[in-house]
Amino acid sequence: MLLCGCGGSSSSGSSSSAPANSSSGGQTSPTSLSAGQFKAAIAPVLNQLGSASQATGAALQQASSKTDAQLAATFQQLGAKWKSALSKLETLQPPPQFTAAYNRLKNQVSKVDTNLAAIVSAAQSHNAASAKAAVTTLVNDIVSAKATSTTLSNGSS
Repeated sequence: MLLCGCGGSSSSGSSSSAPANSSSGGQTSPTSLSAGQFKAAIAPVLNQLGSASQATGAALQQASSKTDAQLAATFQQLGAKWKSALSKLETLQPPPQFTAAYNRLKNQVSKVDTNLAAIVSAAQSHNAASAKAAVTTLVNDIVSAKATSTTLSNGSS
């Protein structure tokens, strides 16, 4: 099973018509970034997701040669990589034109993390059917996250 990475390249050549943000002293919620700032800030996160995606694909390809205990450990480590990327993603404040795609990506990455936890649980309980179902959902969610990641790195919503 071959999975493409979720990474994307960033370019700072596009400009936005969004107004520049100003900070006010009493404001408790963070202000959104300009389009250029957001693209620059999200690029390393998208690269981290791409790396996690590639590692997940490699683990899936090698799964048939691993014991259940090895699979549980591997997918637990992968879950930590996806959670780390999700945590970084959640610190960003997109400008309005990126909000829909940004929220979609957060949701998709969260689903990937849930799927990985389901695979760990299935491996620990030696439940091949549950693992297979979780893998199918995992692959679909990674493909969706890749598409959204590409959308964000290309600068659209």
